[in-house]
Amino acid sequence: MAPVYDKIASLNPIRDNWNILVRVIRFWTIRVGGQTTEIDMILMDDKGSRIQATVNKHIATKYDKLIREGAVYAIQNFTLANNTGGFKVADHEYKITIQGETIALLQYDSLVPATIWNSVKFDDVLGGVLDDSLLVDVIGLLSRVGEQRNFDGGKKMKQIVLNSFGVELTCSFWGHYVDEIDRYLSTNDPTNVVVVIMCGKIKEFQGKRSIQNMLHCCKIMFNPTILVALEFKESMAQQNPSLQQGVGHIVDASQVSLKDDFLNLHERKTLSDLKDLALTVFLKF
Repeated sequence: MAPVYDKIASLNPIRDNWNILVRVIRFWTIRVGGQTTEIDMILMDDKGSRIQATVNKHIATKYDKLIREGAVYAIQNFTLANNTGGFKVADHEYKITIQGETIALLQYDSLVPATIWNSVKFDDVLGGVLDDSLLVDVIGLLSRVGEQRNFDGGKKMKQIVLNSFGVELTCSFWGHYVDEIDRYLSTNDPTNVVVVIMCGKIKEFQGKRSIQNMLHCCKIMFNPTILVALEFKESMAQQNPSLQQGVGHIVDASQVSLKDDFLNLHERKTLSDLKDLALTVFLKF
């Protein structure tokens, strides 16, 4: 008899014997001193529902080798906690904690799709109708690229502008994301480039809303061969059969303050969260 799996939408702390079949659609690690200290994932089931999963820090090294992005797993014996914090990578009331007793079995045959996208409309981002604490997926044609801006401490930032059916949205990227943009543009034709951004943070600066990367969870893809990107490009071409969207330059890039962006680039932690991190502080007198 085939196993019965629970749906992500039904997960709650009332039960503790959940068994889910999910694809890891995003996987990222935080390393300190060469050691993996934190692992986070976004899991998706066959209905497209998503939930965040965090690996207990004591077994982070094990799961860094065990789990891979894009694979499907049957997972059981995990716990659930409230999905709180300054931002959310999934619109679910709870998030999963993977612990020592958790069982994650790789599945080779599965009906879980590669991903089910729920990209938000540019008008909704710009109009402020979305929950700013929830990270979003966006898709658009690359329209313009700004110059790299450098800040103290080796920080760097680059802005790009995306076009979706005549509506433009500015996106700011920091750190290694700047290198990803430069690497793609230096080696590929910049005409009609579809850009898909996963887990972008909606931010407001000087009364204007835009998208930027958030910590390590954001993912940027150029001309990916996924269905949502192919359908978007076809729809844009149908609207404008002679479309030849090249890449221009951002002439009047908004002034971004590194100090003002600090809280947007780093997750807010409560005192309880900090206690859970078990950080050790050495004071030298």
